[in-house]
Amino acid sequence: MTTIGPSLYLDLTAAEVTQGKGFSPGDMHTDHEGNVARYVEAGSNVSQYMFVVINGSNVAFPLSNAQGLAACEIGVAHYSNIASASFGWVVIAGRPNGLVGGSAAVNLPIYTTTTAGMVDDATASAASFLLAGVKVAITNASSGAAPTRVVLNHGAHVVIPIAVGHA
Repeated sequence: MTTIGPSLYLDLTAAEVTQGKGFSPGDMHTDHEGNVARYVEAGSNVSQYMFVVINGSNVAFPLSNAQGLAACEIGVAHYSNIASASFGWVVIAGRPNGLVGGSAAVNLPIYTTTTAGMVDDATASAASFLLAGVKVAITNASSGAAPTRVVLNHGAHVVIPIAVGHA
């Protein structure tokens, strides 16, 4: 893994950066806003602003209730879309814009949803997972999902509940 220091300015949406030239999955970079990004391969199509889960091989998938148990690390595709089997940068710590459900409010617990890549402050079902280290920084004033500023702490992850009867 290579860490690219904050003194190096990169346009993380530029084609030469998103097409895998000069970077390896797992490489990290701190952008000019202080966001820490990891270079990943998309395991399926990832749209800009989607929340993703990143596995131990640095492959990212859109976060949803279905992907919750597979989560190793959470990130946000803040910079651009990443086509399946292509490479790109996802923010793993900082204040990126992420896809947040309508009317989600500041400082409430955040959960996975049935919508790929979107999180919300309300649990739609018992299948929703709590996300540790993720908060909404600005209330989403719209009635629908929208890119919204979030706070993503280093090590943000899905909280896996202990099954009943297993202490």
